[in-house]
Amino acid sequence: QRAQLTSEGVKISLKNESEGTLIKIKNEAEASKQKILLEAQGQAEAIRLTAAAQAEALEMIANQINKEGGNEAARLALAREYVSMYGEMGAKSNTIMFNDRPADVNALLSQAVVAMKTAGGQ
Repeated sequence: QRAQLTSEGVKISLKNESEGTLIKIKNEAEASKQKILLEAQGQAEAIRLTAAAQAEALEMIANQINKEGGNEAARLALAREYVSMYGEMGAKSNTIMFNDRPADVNALLSQAVVAMKTAGGQ
């Protein structure tokens, strides 16, 4: 009878240990799932905030362009970006392709419009 009681005790102990391990695994899996879910929600919120900020910035730019002198300011900003872009290209490569009229801002703007139309059509 003593052997039987010892056997039952071992059996109960193993069962309790097994159930404890199962609970631990389930808890760890749930924690991992919650972590992934919260990270995804955080990333989604960051994307929403970035999109809202970009939309607000674009709206502000559009409003400023429509004001007196806005077009000229936009052209100047675009020309600065153009010069900066060529500077970066020159720093990274020993070959640079220039427009046939690099100082002609109107040609630059025409190229930009064509590029935007091409990108928008794709």
